[in-house]
Amino acid sequence: MTFPARIAILGFVLAAAMVVVLPRAVVDPDSTAYRCAMDNLASGQIAVDSAEHWEQVARVAEGRGRLLNFVQHREQRWILEKAPGFVFLAMPACLLGLPGLFNFFLALACAATTWLLLSRLNDEWTAAIGVLLLSYTPLSLIFWHRSFHAMFASHAVLAVGAGLYLDWSFARSRHRLSRLMELGFSALLLSLSVTVRYSNAPIVALLLLHYLVELRKSTREGSNVPLEPALVFLAAAAPLLLLATYHWHFFGSIFTTGYSLSRYPAGFAFQYMGQSNEAGESIPKQIVLGNLQNLPLPLLATLPLLLLAIPAWLFLPWSSLRAANPVQSTSRCCRVPTPAACSSDHFHAPSTTGITDSPSCAARFGMGRMPSPRHAQKSRWKKSRSLVRQETEARGPPSRGHLKSVLGAWVLVVFGLQFLYEWTALPGVANLSWEVPTRFFLPALFPLVVLAALGLRRLSPTISIPLLMLHSLWGTGVLVWIESVGNRTAQQPTRETQSTTQADYKANGAENPRGDAPVTATASRDVAGAPGDLPLLTMARKRHIAALQEELRWIPSSPRKIPGRALLLLAWAKELEQDGKPVESVFPETEQRRLELLVREERWGEARDLLDRMFLALGDL
Repeated sequence: MTFPARIAILGFVLAAAMVVVLPRAVVDPDSTAYRCAMDNLASGQIAVDSAEHWEQVARVAEGRGRLLNFVQHREQRWILEKAPGFVFLAMPACLLGLPGLFNFFLALACAATTWLLLSRLNDEWTAAIGVLLLSYTPLSLIFWHRSFHAMFASHAVLAVGAGLYLDWSFARSRHRLSRLMELGFSALLLSLSVTVRYSNAPIVALLLLHYLVELRKSTREGSNVPLEPALVFLAAAAPLLLLATYHWHFFGSIFTTGYSLSRYPAGFAFQYMGQSNEAGESIPKQIVLGNLQNLPLPLLATLPLLLLAIPAWLFLPWSSLRAANPVQSTSRCCRVPTPAACSSDHFHAPSTTGITDSPSCAARFGMGRMPSPRHAQKSRWKKSRSLVRQETEARGPPSRGHLKSVLGAWVLVVFGLQFLYEWTALPGVANLSWEVPTRFFLPALFPLVVLAALGLRRLSPTISIPLLMLHSLWGTGVLVWIESVGNRTAQQPTRETQSTTQADYKANGAENPRGDAPVTATASRDVAGAPGDLPLLTMARKRHIAALQEELRWIPSSPRKIPGRALLLLAWAKELEQDGKPVESVFPETEQRRLELLVREERWGEARDLLDRMFLALGDL
């Protein structure tokens, strides 16, 4: 085993040990939703009825969590709104009682693919740098550590599939069978990544476009392999066909996803083209400006590879990359023979076709005679296997300038799409932990690793080694911080939300110094009292209501907050009615009594829907 390989293995093992040893403290809503979906699948059902769903909501609330990412589909049953691939792929590891085993397997496959690609593109030192960068990037470490979250799987499955495809395309194997297997497996994984995360589809489409360009080029040269397109189609079609069946069965259309039924803003700016908000401002413009305000600092903190990859992409001389594949040097020697390439006593002048016919030179590099022009004009189906193999090997890897274009386009697709995402542009997202808005950029990690590794390899060791160590220490520190201080920051309410919670308690005459404790039984009983007994609102409380309305646009009420918020809503309705507002047309007396009954009977699901809807409706009066 070479020294670079030992360095890569040691670094990966240390990262894996840290992920295993560090306690899993973060419990985010997405992880909770995926875990509940896995529990449902383990019991033999993908969707559950309302009674079981609200039982899950209450059980999660008892553990101070929130179950948010389930929607009602056409059969009035509840199902996960996200792509289903991760639930099915991670289920075997969960049944074994080792959910972290799935992420470890994905991380190992990612590291092996990175080593394979970079060692063939450049050398083993570049591959070792790539493995270390991949293993210690903060965003990668954070979601490697979260066993019940789909983001690491969405990145890893995509990275392995794309890495195998790039290896097939830019560092071609000598054997046609291995090339076919590599291409087919990469197509399967790329398609499978879409079932894990829908937003991987544009990246897969980009790689498919590159493959079609390469296929057309090889067809013009008369050297394409007819089995390749059929293999790509079959491998890619299987996961997508299963995903389409899932959509059709649960949502009524193969193009309808759970996000179309979500109450959260999960759209993109281009879906709002030509639309304006109440202030007359362009909605797409506001989304872009909100993302430009929320994302840059968290991105630099969780993806510091940007500081290495962007300069490498701009200034790296790709034409001078050294390929470890002997095929390239063989083709160069025998296509343009020189005395330096072949010894003078074996050197023969090139033929009129520009390719040497020297048996000594060909034998020296393991190649037979190149096909004559008469053979090159024959149909591809009539060529012998030996001639096909010789022609494929003689072409060698394509220009590595194409690799620069593919990697750059990949990064631009991810960043261009996510900077148009509606949810990350919301004002409240700026108060969340770093990894919450930046997790959507994780699919861009693999091309950033390749670019940064190639760039660091060009630098002096006195510069590249300290940079690599600093990157590893930063990734470790961010992971520890997120799981300790960052976790408490992410789980605590924002200042506006906490003030609203305090106001809920003060409306009931009680004081809650923590701001997030469960509502007392006294508060629940007081909700059933007469609305006339509730205090009128103060100006401060009205500001709390405005902040609460903004929160409810993207975070529904949790069961422990419903009783206090119901008190606040009833008091607000009474004051609006005294001010002459048509409250009866929006929130009639019967609905108010119904809300009191739902809270008294602790029917949190129905109470949540009515409460949140009335808070937003009264705000329009």
